[in-house]
Amino acid sequence: MTLRKCDKCNLETVDTKCLQCGSRTKKPHPILKAFLLALIAIIAIYTLYDYSSAEKKPPTKQSQQAQPATQSMPIEPPIVKAKDLSQYFREVQNIKSRITGYQEYMQTHYADNTMLRQMAIDLSALKEILLTVKPVTIEHHRLLAITKSYKKDATILLRDVYAQLFNLKIKDKKIPGAKIYAAGERKEVFFYEWIFMTSEFSSELANNRDILYVVKLAEFEKLIFSNGFKERWEYDVSSIR
Repeated sequence: MTLRKCDKCNLETVDTKCLQCGSRTKKPHPILKAFLLALIAIIAIYTLYDYSSAEKKPPTKQSQQAQPATQSMPIEPPIVKAKDLSQYFREVQNIKSRITGYQEYMQTHYADNTMLRQMAIDLSALKEILLTVKPVTIEHHRLLAITKSYKKDATILLRDVYAQLFNLKIKDKKIPGAKIYAAGERKEVFFYEWIFMTSEFSSELANNRDILYVVKLAEFEKLIFSNGFKERWEYDVSSIR
């Protein structure tokens, strides 16, 4: 038995007649009930089909144009602002002042480890500027040109410092007639001269760990060993591993 609601007093009863007001309760027609259920089912199926079709539909040309254009653009390095440029100019000028001071000092004195450390830091800073600054304006180009020039001076000085310190080391070992210096217009040659130098000993020195560390750190291009006379043995640093 099913409950039926009275249309007049809203009392629910199991009988066909309302116990409170005496009016008869109406029973929903079975055909109407089936029609309503079928209509609800059709609406639900249509809604699900429309949702799945919208997910599979490829994006239209208009929707593709609406996407931000930055997705396909390559990532550019940040442009250095004018304020940052002034800081870079000051840093580069300070490095240049130190280079000039060290060059004058080395005319009458030997290099020391403090100078070596500072020159290594300065050279690293110049390399960083060359990697960071993008040539956009005239001021950017001017900064890069100055930095490249000072980097060349710093590299030459660093090679000279390394060679002098290595020469002091072999002097402390009291190796007679031996001397080391940076040769070439750009000090690009690590020159080791010793009166008793031989082909076998030069090959051994060319693979010496301490020498290789110095020549690669200071970006020397050649190793030359000589006995001070006509015999000399040359090695390209880039070919030594």
